[in-house]
Amino acid sequence: MMENDSRERTQSSRSASVRTKKGLSSRRQRPVDYVDPMIGTDETHFISQWRSEAGTYPGAVAPHGMVQMSPETSDDKDFLRGYYYWQDVIRRFSMTEHFSGWPNGSAGKGFMMPCALTSDGGEGASSNFESRFSHDNETAEAGYYSVYLSDSRIRCSFAAKTRSIIGRFAYERAGKYIVALSDFDTFELVSDREVALSCAAGRPDLGKSNAKIYLHLVFDREFEAATLDKKHILTFPSLAHDDNSLSFKYGGSYTSAVNAKHNLESEIPHWNFEGVKEDAKNLWDTELSRIEVEGGTEENKTIFHTAFYH
Repeated sequence: MMENDSRERTQSSRSASVRTKKGLSSRRQRPVDYVDPMIGTDETHFISQWRSEAGTYPGAVAPHGMVQMSPETSDDKDFLRGYYYWQDVIRRFSMTEHFSGWPNGSAGKGFMMPCALTSDGGEGASSNFESRFSHDNETAEAGYYSVYLSDSRIRCSFAAKTRSIIGRFAYERAGKYIVALSDFDTFELVSDREVALSCAAGRPDLGKSNAKIYLHLVFDREFEAATLDKKHILTFPSLAHDDNSLSFKYGGSYTSAVNAKHNLESEIPHWNFEGVKEDAKNLWDTELSRIEVEGGTEENKTIFHTAFYH
């Protein structure tokens, strides 16, 4: 965790006020260009009924998105859960059920985390798959999120559709590659590249719910599956140095596993990551353009469009 003085400095730029995004100028831009998903991920000096947290998350999500892929830095089950800007370790990525603006709103359900086993057998991350990261190597945009895990030496990138996500893990080290899945009620191997998953849906603080969300997860290469310490461990064969990326995609449904697969196949029938990223940006721009904004500073526009986004 960062020192207190550093934490104080980031509060003003991530919550109470706004920093201008890199590359922005005074020229006219699309509304989506003003969105900064990082706003609200830090604490604020303006205390509310939900303490000092805004509860927003920086991960990839489409407008009215059923699923999201977002990092989590905190594992404090009694207080702070989810992503907090002042922390410097990513513990996992959560795949769905984020509620932006709620207490612990950046904490989702259904966890995924990559790791690398180097050629000499050493792990590229700690035993519980955590990894340090730097905000200098992190990018959050409307519908897109990317971060470099410095311990694991893996670049993680995600882009969103309404009911599906596409992701990519780019490994630097040669060796076997591992993806850990956890926090699921059901785990079913569909094939040597596909998994059917489900977990509880809804927020416990809103009352008891028997709702579930079903996820259909597909990788672009074969894996072997095992279970270790309540985690489902997927091991992928060694990748050549010129082919060091592992891609995946998943679809969601609140009704059935069959519909989760259908939603994935209808929205992302391909492996075109950049295409999904661009589609997500265009979808967000359409939504954000419903309100026309005139006047104000660049900072005012960033505040407005980001609030609309969250």
